[in-house]
Amino acid sequence: MQEPSPRSDNPLALSSLLELREDTRHVWRPEELGAIWKHQLTAPMPLALGDSLSAEVMHELEMLELSRKNLKNLDELLHGAQPAIGLLNLVKRFAKQCWSDRDGPLPREIAALLYYASIAVADLRLGKRISELRSDELIQGLRWSGTPTWVDEQTRQLLKEALTRMGQGAGDESKSVMPLAPD
Repeated sequence: MQEPSPRSDNPLALSSLLELREDTRHVWRPEELGAIWKHQLTAPMPLALGDSLSAEVMHELEMLELSRKNLKNLDELLHGAQPAIGLLNLVKRFAKQCWSDRDGPLPREIAALLYYASIAVADLRLGKRISELRSDELIQGLRWSGTPTWVDEQTRQLLKEALTRMGQGAGDESKSVMPLAPD
């Protein structure tokens, strides 16, 4: 039996091709997520955080340049010794928006990792808490964030450091499930 084509005279076949359902959401393969994560880390900072926050990002970058700090991308922000708290807050906000939005510009897994990584960096490098999550929620998110195979080793180490600082160590990651988007 031949599959109906979009030019079919059968209106039912055509409408089923156009129907968007929740279960039609793209499922990303680990190698795709790894490539997206790497791209997100290396994209110029204003592009990495999307259009909705671009003015705020540019303002934060200008402030950094005045203080002789120049951050080019998320990799430098998340893995550098002197992250900027204003940018970390913007990264967290952007990640939370993407994670909560079904049609957001990033896969949910990437947004979640970005969210928890920004919180971990603020705590580890600056001693600041930029999240209102309960400790158990934060621990669950940090544990999950370090488990996917597509997460680079430098970010994985960052997340482990954050867990150790919280007195949690590695824990049992085999039961780790991606947390729900924060409210």
